[in-house]
Amino acid sequence: MRIRMPRLFSAFHCLADACPDTCCAAWEIELDESTAARYSSDPSLSKLLREDGVTLRQRADGACPHLDASGLCRSYADRPCVCREYPLYHYVLGSRREYGLSFSCPALLPLILAEKKPLLYEETDDPRVFPDTYSEIDAELLPKILRARETCLAYAAEQSISLPSRMRAILALSGAIDSAVRRRRYGAIEPPPFPLSISAPRRSEKRMKKTAKRLLSICLSFEYLDPSHRALFASAYDLARRADLPLLLDAFMTHMSARTHEYEKWLSQSLCRSYGFAAETRDPLLRAKTSVSETLLLVFLGCARYVEVGDFTLDDQIELFRIFAREYEHSTENPSLLRKKLRHPAFSLRKMLASL
Repeated sequence: MRIRMPRLFSAFHCLADACPDTCCAAWEIELDESTAARYSSDPSLSKLLREDGVTLRQRADGACPHLDASGLCRSYADRPCVCREYPLYHYVLGSRREYGLSFSCPALLPLILAEKKPLLYEETDDPRVFPDTYSEIDAELLPKILRARETCLAYAAEQSISLPSRMRAILALSGAIDSAVRRRRYGAIEPPPFPLSISAPRRSEKRMKKTAKRLLSICLSFEYLDPSHRALFASAYDLARRADLPLLLDAFMTHMSARTHEYEKWLSQSLCRSYGFAAETRDPLLRAKTSVSETLLLVFLGCARYVEVGDFTLDDQIELFRIFAREYEHSTENPSLLRKKLRHPAFSLRKMLASL
């Protein structure tokens, strides 16, 4: 099996009971198959399972039942796979196992956002792991989708051009790939030479304002782990309704001109996480639109904070990344809702390109 791992993770150290947050509360903890079987066969552990037999019951305060008063795990040595991996997570693409980074971890975010260099990965073959099979992945399409993803990642990391230009390139490339996939013309799926020449309309302030309002209105329909977080998105939505939004965004991006690598990190990690699955769902353009939209939402959240207080620090960014990751990355419903809405003609390729 081919293993893909972020290099940055080697520098990670858990803060344990010194963590200002905890990964053992708020969201549901779903056990892997072997751990669930062990819990089911042990009467002292089976009572900690929900009726589905794979999810741990949460305490009244939303925490894992194994969490002690100091914020440490009482069953650390026997913790399930999902807990051993966090803040990594993995997914399987054919005979590949790819690991990503969860941006909800307070110890990981400073490492990621303070580093201006792009995220890098190492690939190795692990002969001890029997290759997983995933019947829905198109074996012929997967290598081409992965090559397209690498080109998208190259654009995301191209710091010599503006962040909006990078996102436009990713969308334009994915639109061309999407067209070939839908016609089943796999032979035509070959990323064009870098850099990509984009024939697209100039940014329309009217279109940008509409896109901002529509994206943020989707967020107002999210299911929130912490209901108080909805106020952050409501504040950004109010910003999107202002007539001077384009001027405010330009001022914010000028303020962030030396820190666009922070948004690059989310864009890249999002592409890594979801783009490969276009070999199953055959929707590379939707995957690209989702990654771009997630990144734009973080920009809008940051701009709202900047307008409110007149500054936007790295600590502010870490907080917003953590909150967005908790409410989005650790949800099944919220990403599904965003992808569903992005299928609407209001988010067509041409309209999204005109928004950037």
